Amino acid sequence: MLLQKTCEKNSLKKTKEVVRMSMLIARMQKINRGTLTIIENHNKRKFKSPLPKEIDTTLTCLNYDLVLDSSISYRKAIIGYITQNKASDRALRKDAILVVEWLISSDSAFFISLSPEEIHRFFQTALEFFQKRYGISNVAYAQVHLDEPIPHMHLGVVPLREGRLTAKTVFTREELRNIQAELPDYLTHAGFDISRGQKKKARNPLKLEEEWEQLAQEKEALALERQTFQDYLQAIDSETKQFQEKLNSWVTFPRFSKTAKLSHEHYQELCDLLEQAKKAMNISKITKEVNKDLLLDNKNLKYKNQELINISKRVASENEQLREKIANLKRSSTSN
Repeated sequence: MLLQKTCEKNSLKKTKEVVRMSMLIARMQKINRGTLTIIENHNKRKFKSPLPKEIDTTLTCLNYDLVLDSSISYRKAIIGYITQNKASDRALRKDAILVVEWLISSDSAFFISLSPEEIHRFFQTALEFFQKRYGISNVAYAQVHLDEPIPHMHLGVVPLREGRLTAKTVFTREELRNIQAELPDYLTHAGFDISRGQKKKARNPLKLEEEWEQLAQEKEALALERQTFQDYLQAIDSETKQFQEKLNSWVTFPRFSKTAKLSHEHYQELCDLLEQAKKAMNISKITKEVNKDLLLDNKNLKYKNQELINISKRVASENEQLREKIANLKRSSTSN
């Protein structure tokens, strides 16, 4: 009888459904002169080789830039702006960081819940955050991609402060932490249900169903970031093949000669291409390092996924034991 009353009392309690906000994705990368064209080709969909399979070309017409006119090249806009506003007359170093690009996005569930107008407002609000923080003129571009599985924005900030191009002092570790904390708050105050991404260390203990949802969001973020770098690698591979084709068409080997002939014009262009090739090799090295980090993140996610599966099995086993105990109690109370 006591057990029956307890069950009736518990049935009257309201069950609270766990609702977890989507997490913000805000990742940055530094871009120098050598990588600028590759970044632009990806952002503006200027692929000379087959497009990555994740890009739906029927939706590419929906992409837009909130800052820069599509007819203006990144090189012209960014280097021109720096040249006009830098304090020193010295030429820019070849390895100088010209722009810092931020990838802004969230998980697919977040964007499914938004209308096209709200998606536009989301990216516009994120853009305003960076413009207020670093100056309107210092934000060079804000390219929104809607032709991939998850909408996202590539936002470029020129790290120019008091006439000096200095990415190290503009984007310090403390500043990066501040952005991760303040940008989600800024978006939340604008009416978007979004939270900051979980820190890699000191994660708060969460309920099992929350852990599953968080894991799914992290997988989506990892897939988006991995695809971006795969696109860059594909662009580098395409540039390398074109370089080889041009070289083969320019160079002639006279009969009975071990030396090749090359026109002066082609020689100059070859020198330029070799310089680009060196930069591409540096990009490839950097990208490989990033891929190592992504693989490590993926390995950690797989480990965490298995851990959650084990927890689920243990919880299911405990629930089965509890159901058997309750059934035994009911049988004993009925017999009494």
